[in-house]
Amino acid sequence: MLHQMLEKGLLKSGDKTVDGKRRKNVRITPAGRRLLSKARLQLKELASKILDDKDARQLRAEKSDGFYRHRLRRRQSSSD
Repeated sequence: MLHQMLEKGLLKSGDKTVDGKRRKNVRITPAGRRLLSKARLQLKELASKILDDKDARQLRAEKSDGFYRHRLRRRQSSSD
C-alpha cells in the first residue's frame, strides 16, 4: 500500500544515512493531505449514520440549510 501511495504522488520519500545506517523518510504531499481530509470527512459521515449521536446530528445540520441549523442550535441550547 505504501508503494501505491508513493506512485500516486500522495507520499514522497527520501533516504538519509545516520550513523552508517540508511533511514527512509516518508512524508505526505499536498495531494495526500487533500485526500486524507476528504477521507476523514467521509468517515465522520459514516460514523454519524451509524452512531447518530449529538456530534453526528450537528454534522448533518451543518450540511443542511441555515434554517434547520438555526432550529437545531436553539433546541440544543435550551436543553443544556
